[in-house]
Amino acid sequence: MHWILNNIKRIRISRNYTQQYLASELGISMAWYNKLENGHKSFRLDQIDTIAKILDVPISSITETNNVPPPEFSTIWKRNSRTSLPIG
Repeated sequence: MHWILNNIKRIRISRNYTQQYLASELGISMAWYNKLENGHKSFRLDQIDTIAKILDVPISSITETNNVPPPEFSTIWKRNSRTSLPIG
């Protein structure tokens, strides 16, 4: 669900909102918000709904996959290895 994170970040930046601003509106620390937006933690559904309201967009703008440009390539992790192989 990386597209949700990408959509949130893209819309947040287009609105000139900082991570600190969204964190404050959500009632969480900026460090925690940063972990959420960077995919190290997961947003709860109610947080995604609140973010849509803060950003003044329909929730579909955040959840739809067609709002995110396709990646240039995919990465496959070899089993039991730290090496990744770009494919595309």
